[in-house]
Amino acid sequence: MQEKAKKIAEKYHQNQKRRGGDDYIKHPERVAENISKLFNDEKLTSAAYLHDTIEDTQENLETLRKLKQEIKDLSPLVLEYVENLSHNKEIEDYEEYIKRISKDNKLLVLKFCDIIDNLSDTPTEQQKEKYKRALTILLAKISEKEK
Repeated sequence: MQEKAKKIAEKYHQNQKRRGGDDYIKHPERVAENISKLFNDEKLTSAAYLHDTIEDTQENLETLRKLKQEIKDLSPLVLEYVENLSHNKEIEDYEEYIKRISKDNKLLVLKFCDIIDNLSDTPTEQQKEKYKRALTILLAKISEKEK
């Protein structure tokens, strides 16, 4: 399942580059690698490979429909994870999005890994502030859950 998820991610991130110049696919690969070290959960690791695909294809509805079907064929739970991890800026602001996903422990950790990796890719000052706010919310949720 994870190899299929990786192939789907490679297809949808083809020709994309990170701010630092790396092929974009390296980002979900690193996030998936970290998730696989933390959880023995191939569906969550598959979601880590795919976590940015929906956000990156939202402008083309037909492509988005095909992508969602490919993920659903992989696993309906993986599709649920990826949909929940996708931020639709027209519906919610970033902090609302972070608060929403922080309700699920697995998604919280996946998003944490995502943000940490994003910080390694020469973020702008605005992105650093956004990530700092997000990490503060996620860490507060972790702290709440420990009580």
